Amino acid sequence: MAPRLYTAALLGVISLLLLGYSSRVDAVVSCGSVTASLVPCINYLQSGTPVPAPNSACCNNVRGLNTRYTLVVDRQGVCGCLKVEAGKVRTNPTAVANLPSVCGVNLGFPISVNTDCSQVH
Repeated sequence: MAPRLYTAALLGVISLLLLGYSSRVDAVVSCGSVTASLVPCINYLQSGTPVPAPNSACCNNVRGLNTRYTLVVDRQGVCGCLKVEAGKVRTNPTAVANLPSVCGVNLGFPISVNTDCSQVH
């Protein structure tokens, strides 16, 4: 009887560890998902117009990114993704920097190719 109890306890601990691990894996930043989230914002990011409405898909996605990634390491990852993408596509730097405030979001860091993502907290 004792070996069965030991096995059940061990399986329970392993299950908890796996659940914790899978939750952490889900939180890892995917630059593809960050970029995809900003697709509805592309016209604004490139030209500065039209300014997205606070309830638009663009702003909803910006708020979603801010809500989803709360750990420092994840926020630094999002920062890195935004920095790389801002450098790849011809964008309006002012529109890029203003996007969070236009959407009523405080990311806690500026979106710019010059941002030091290691300083994001």
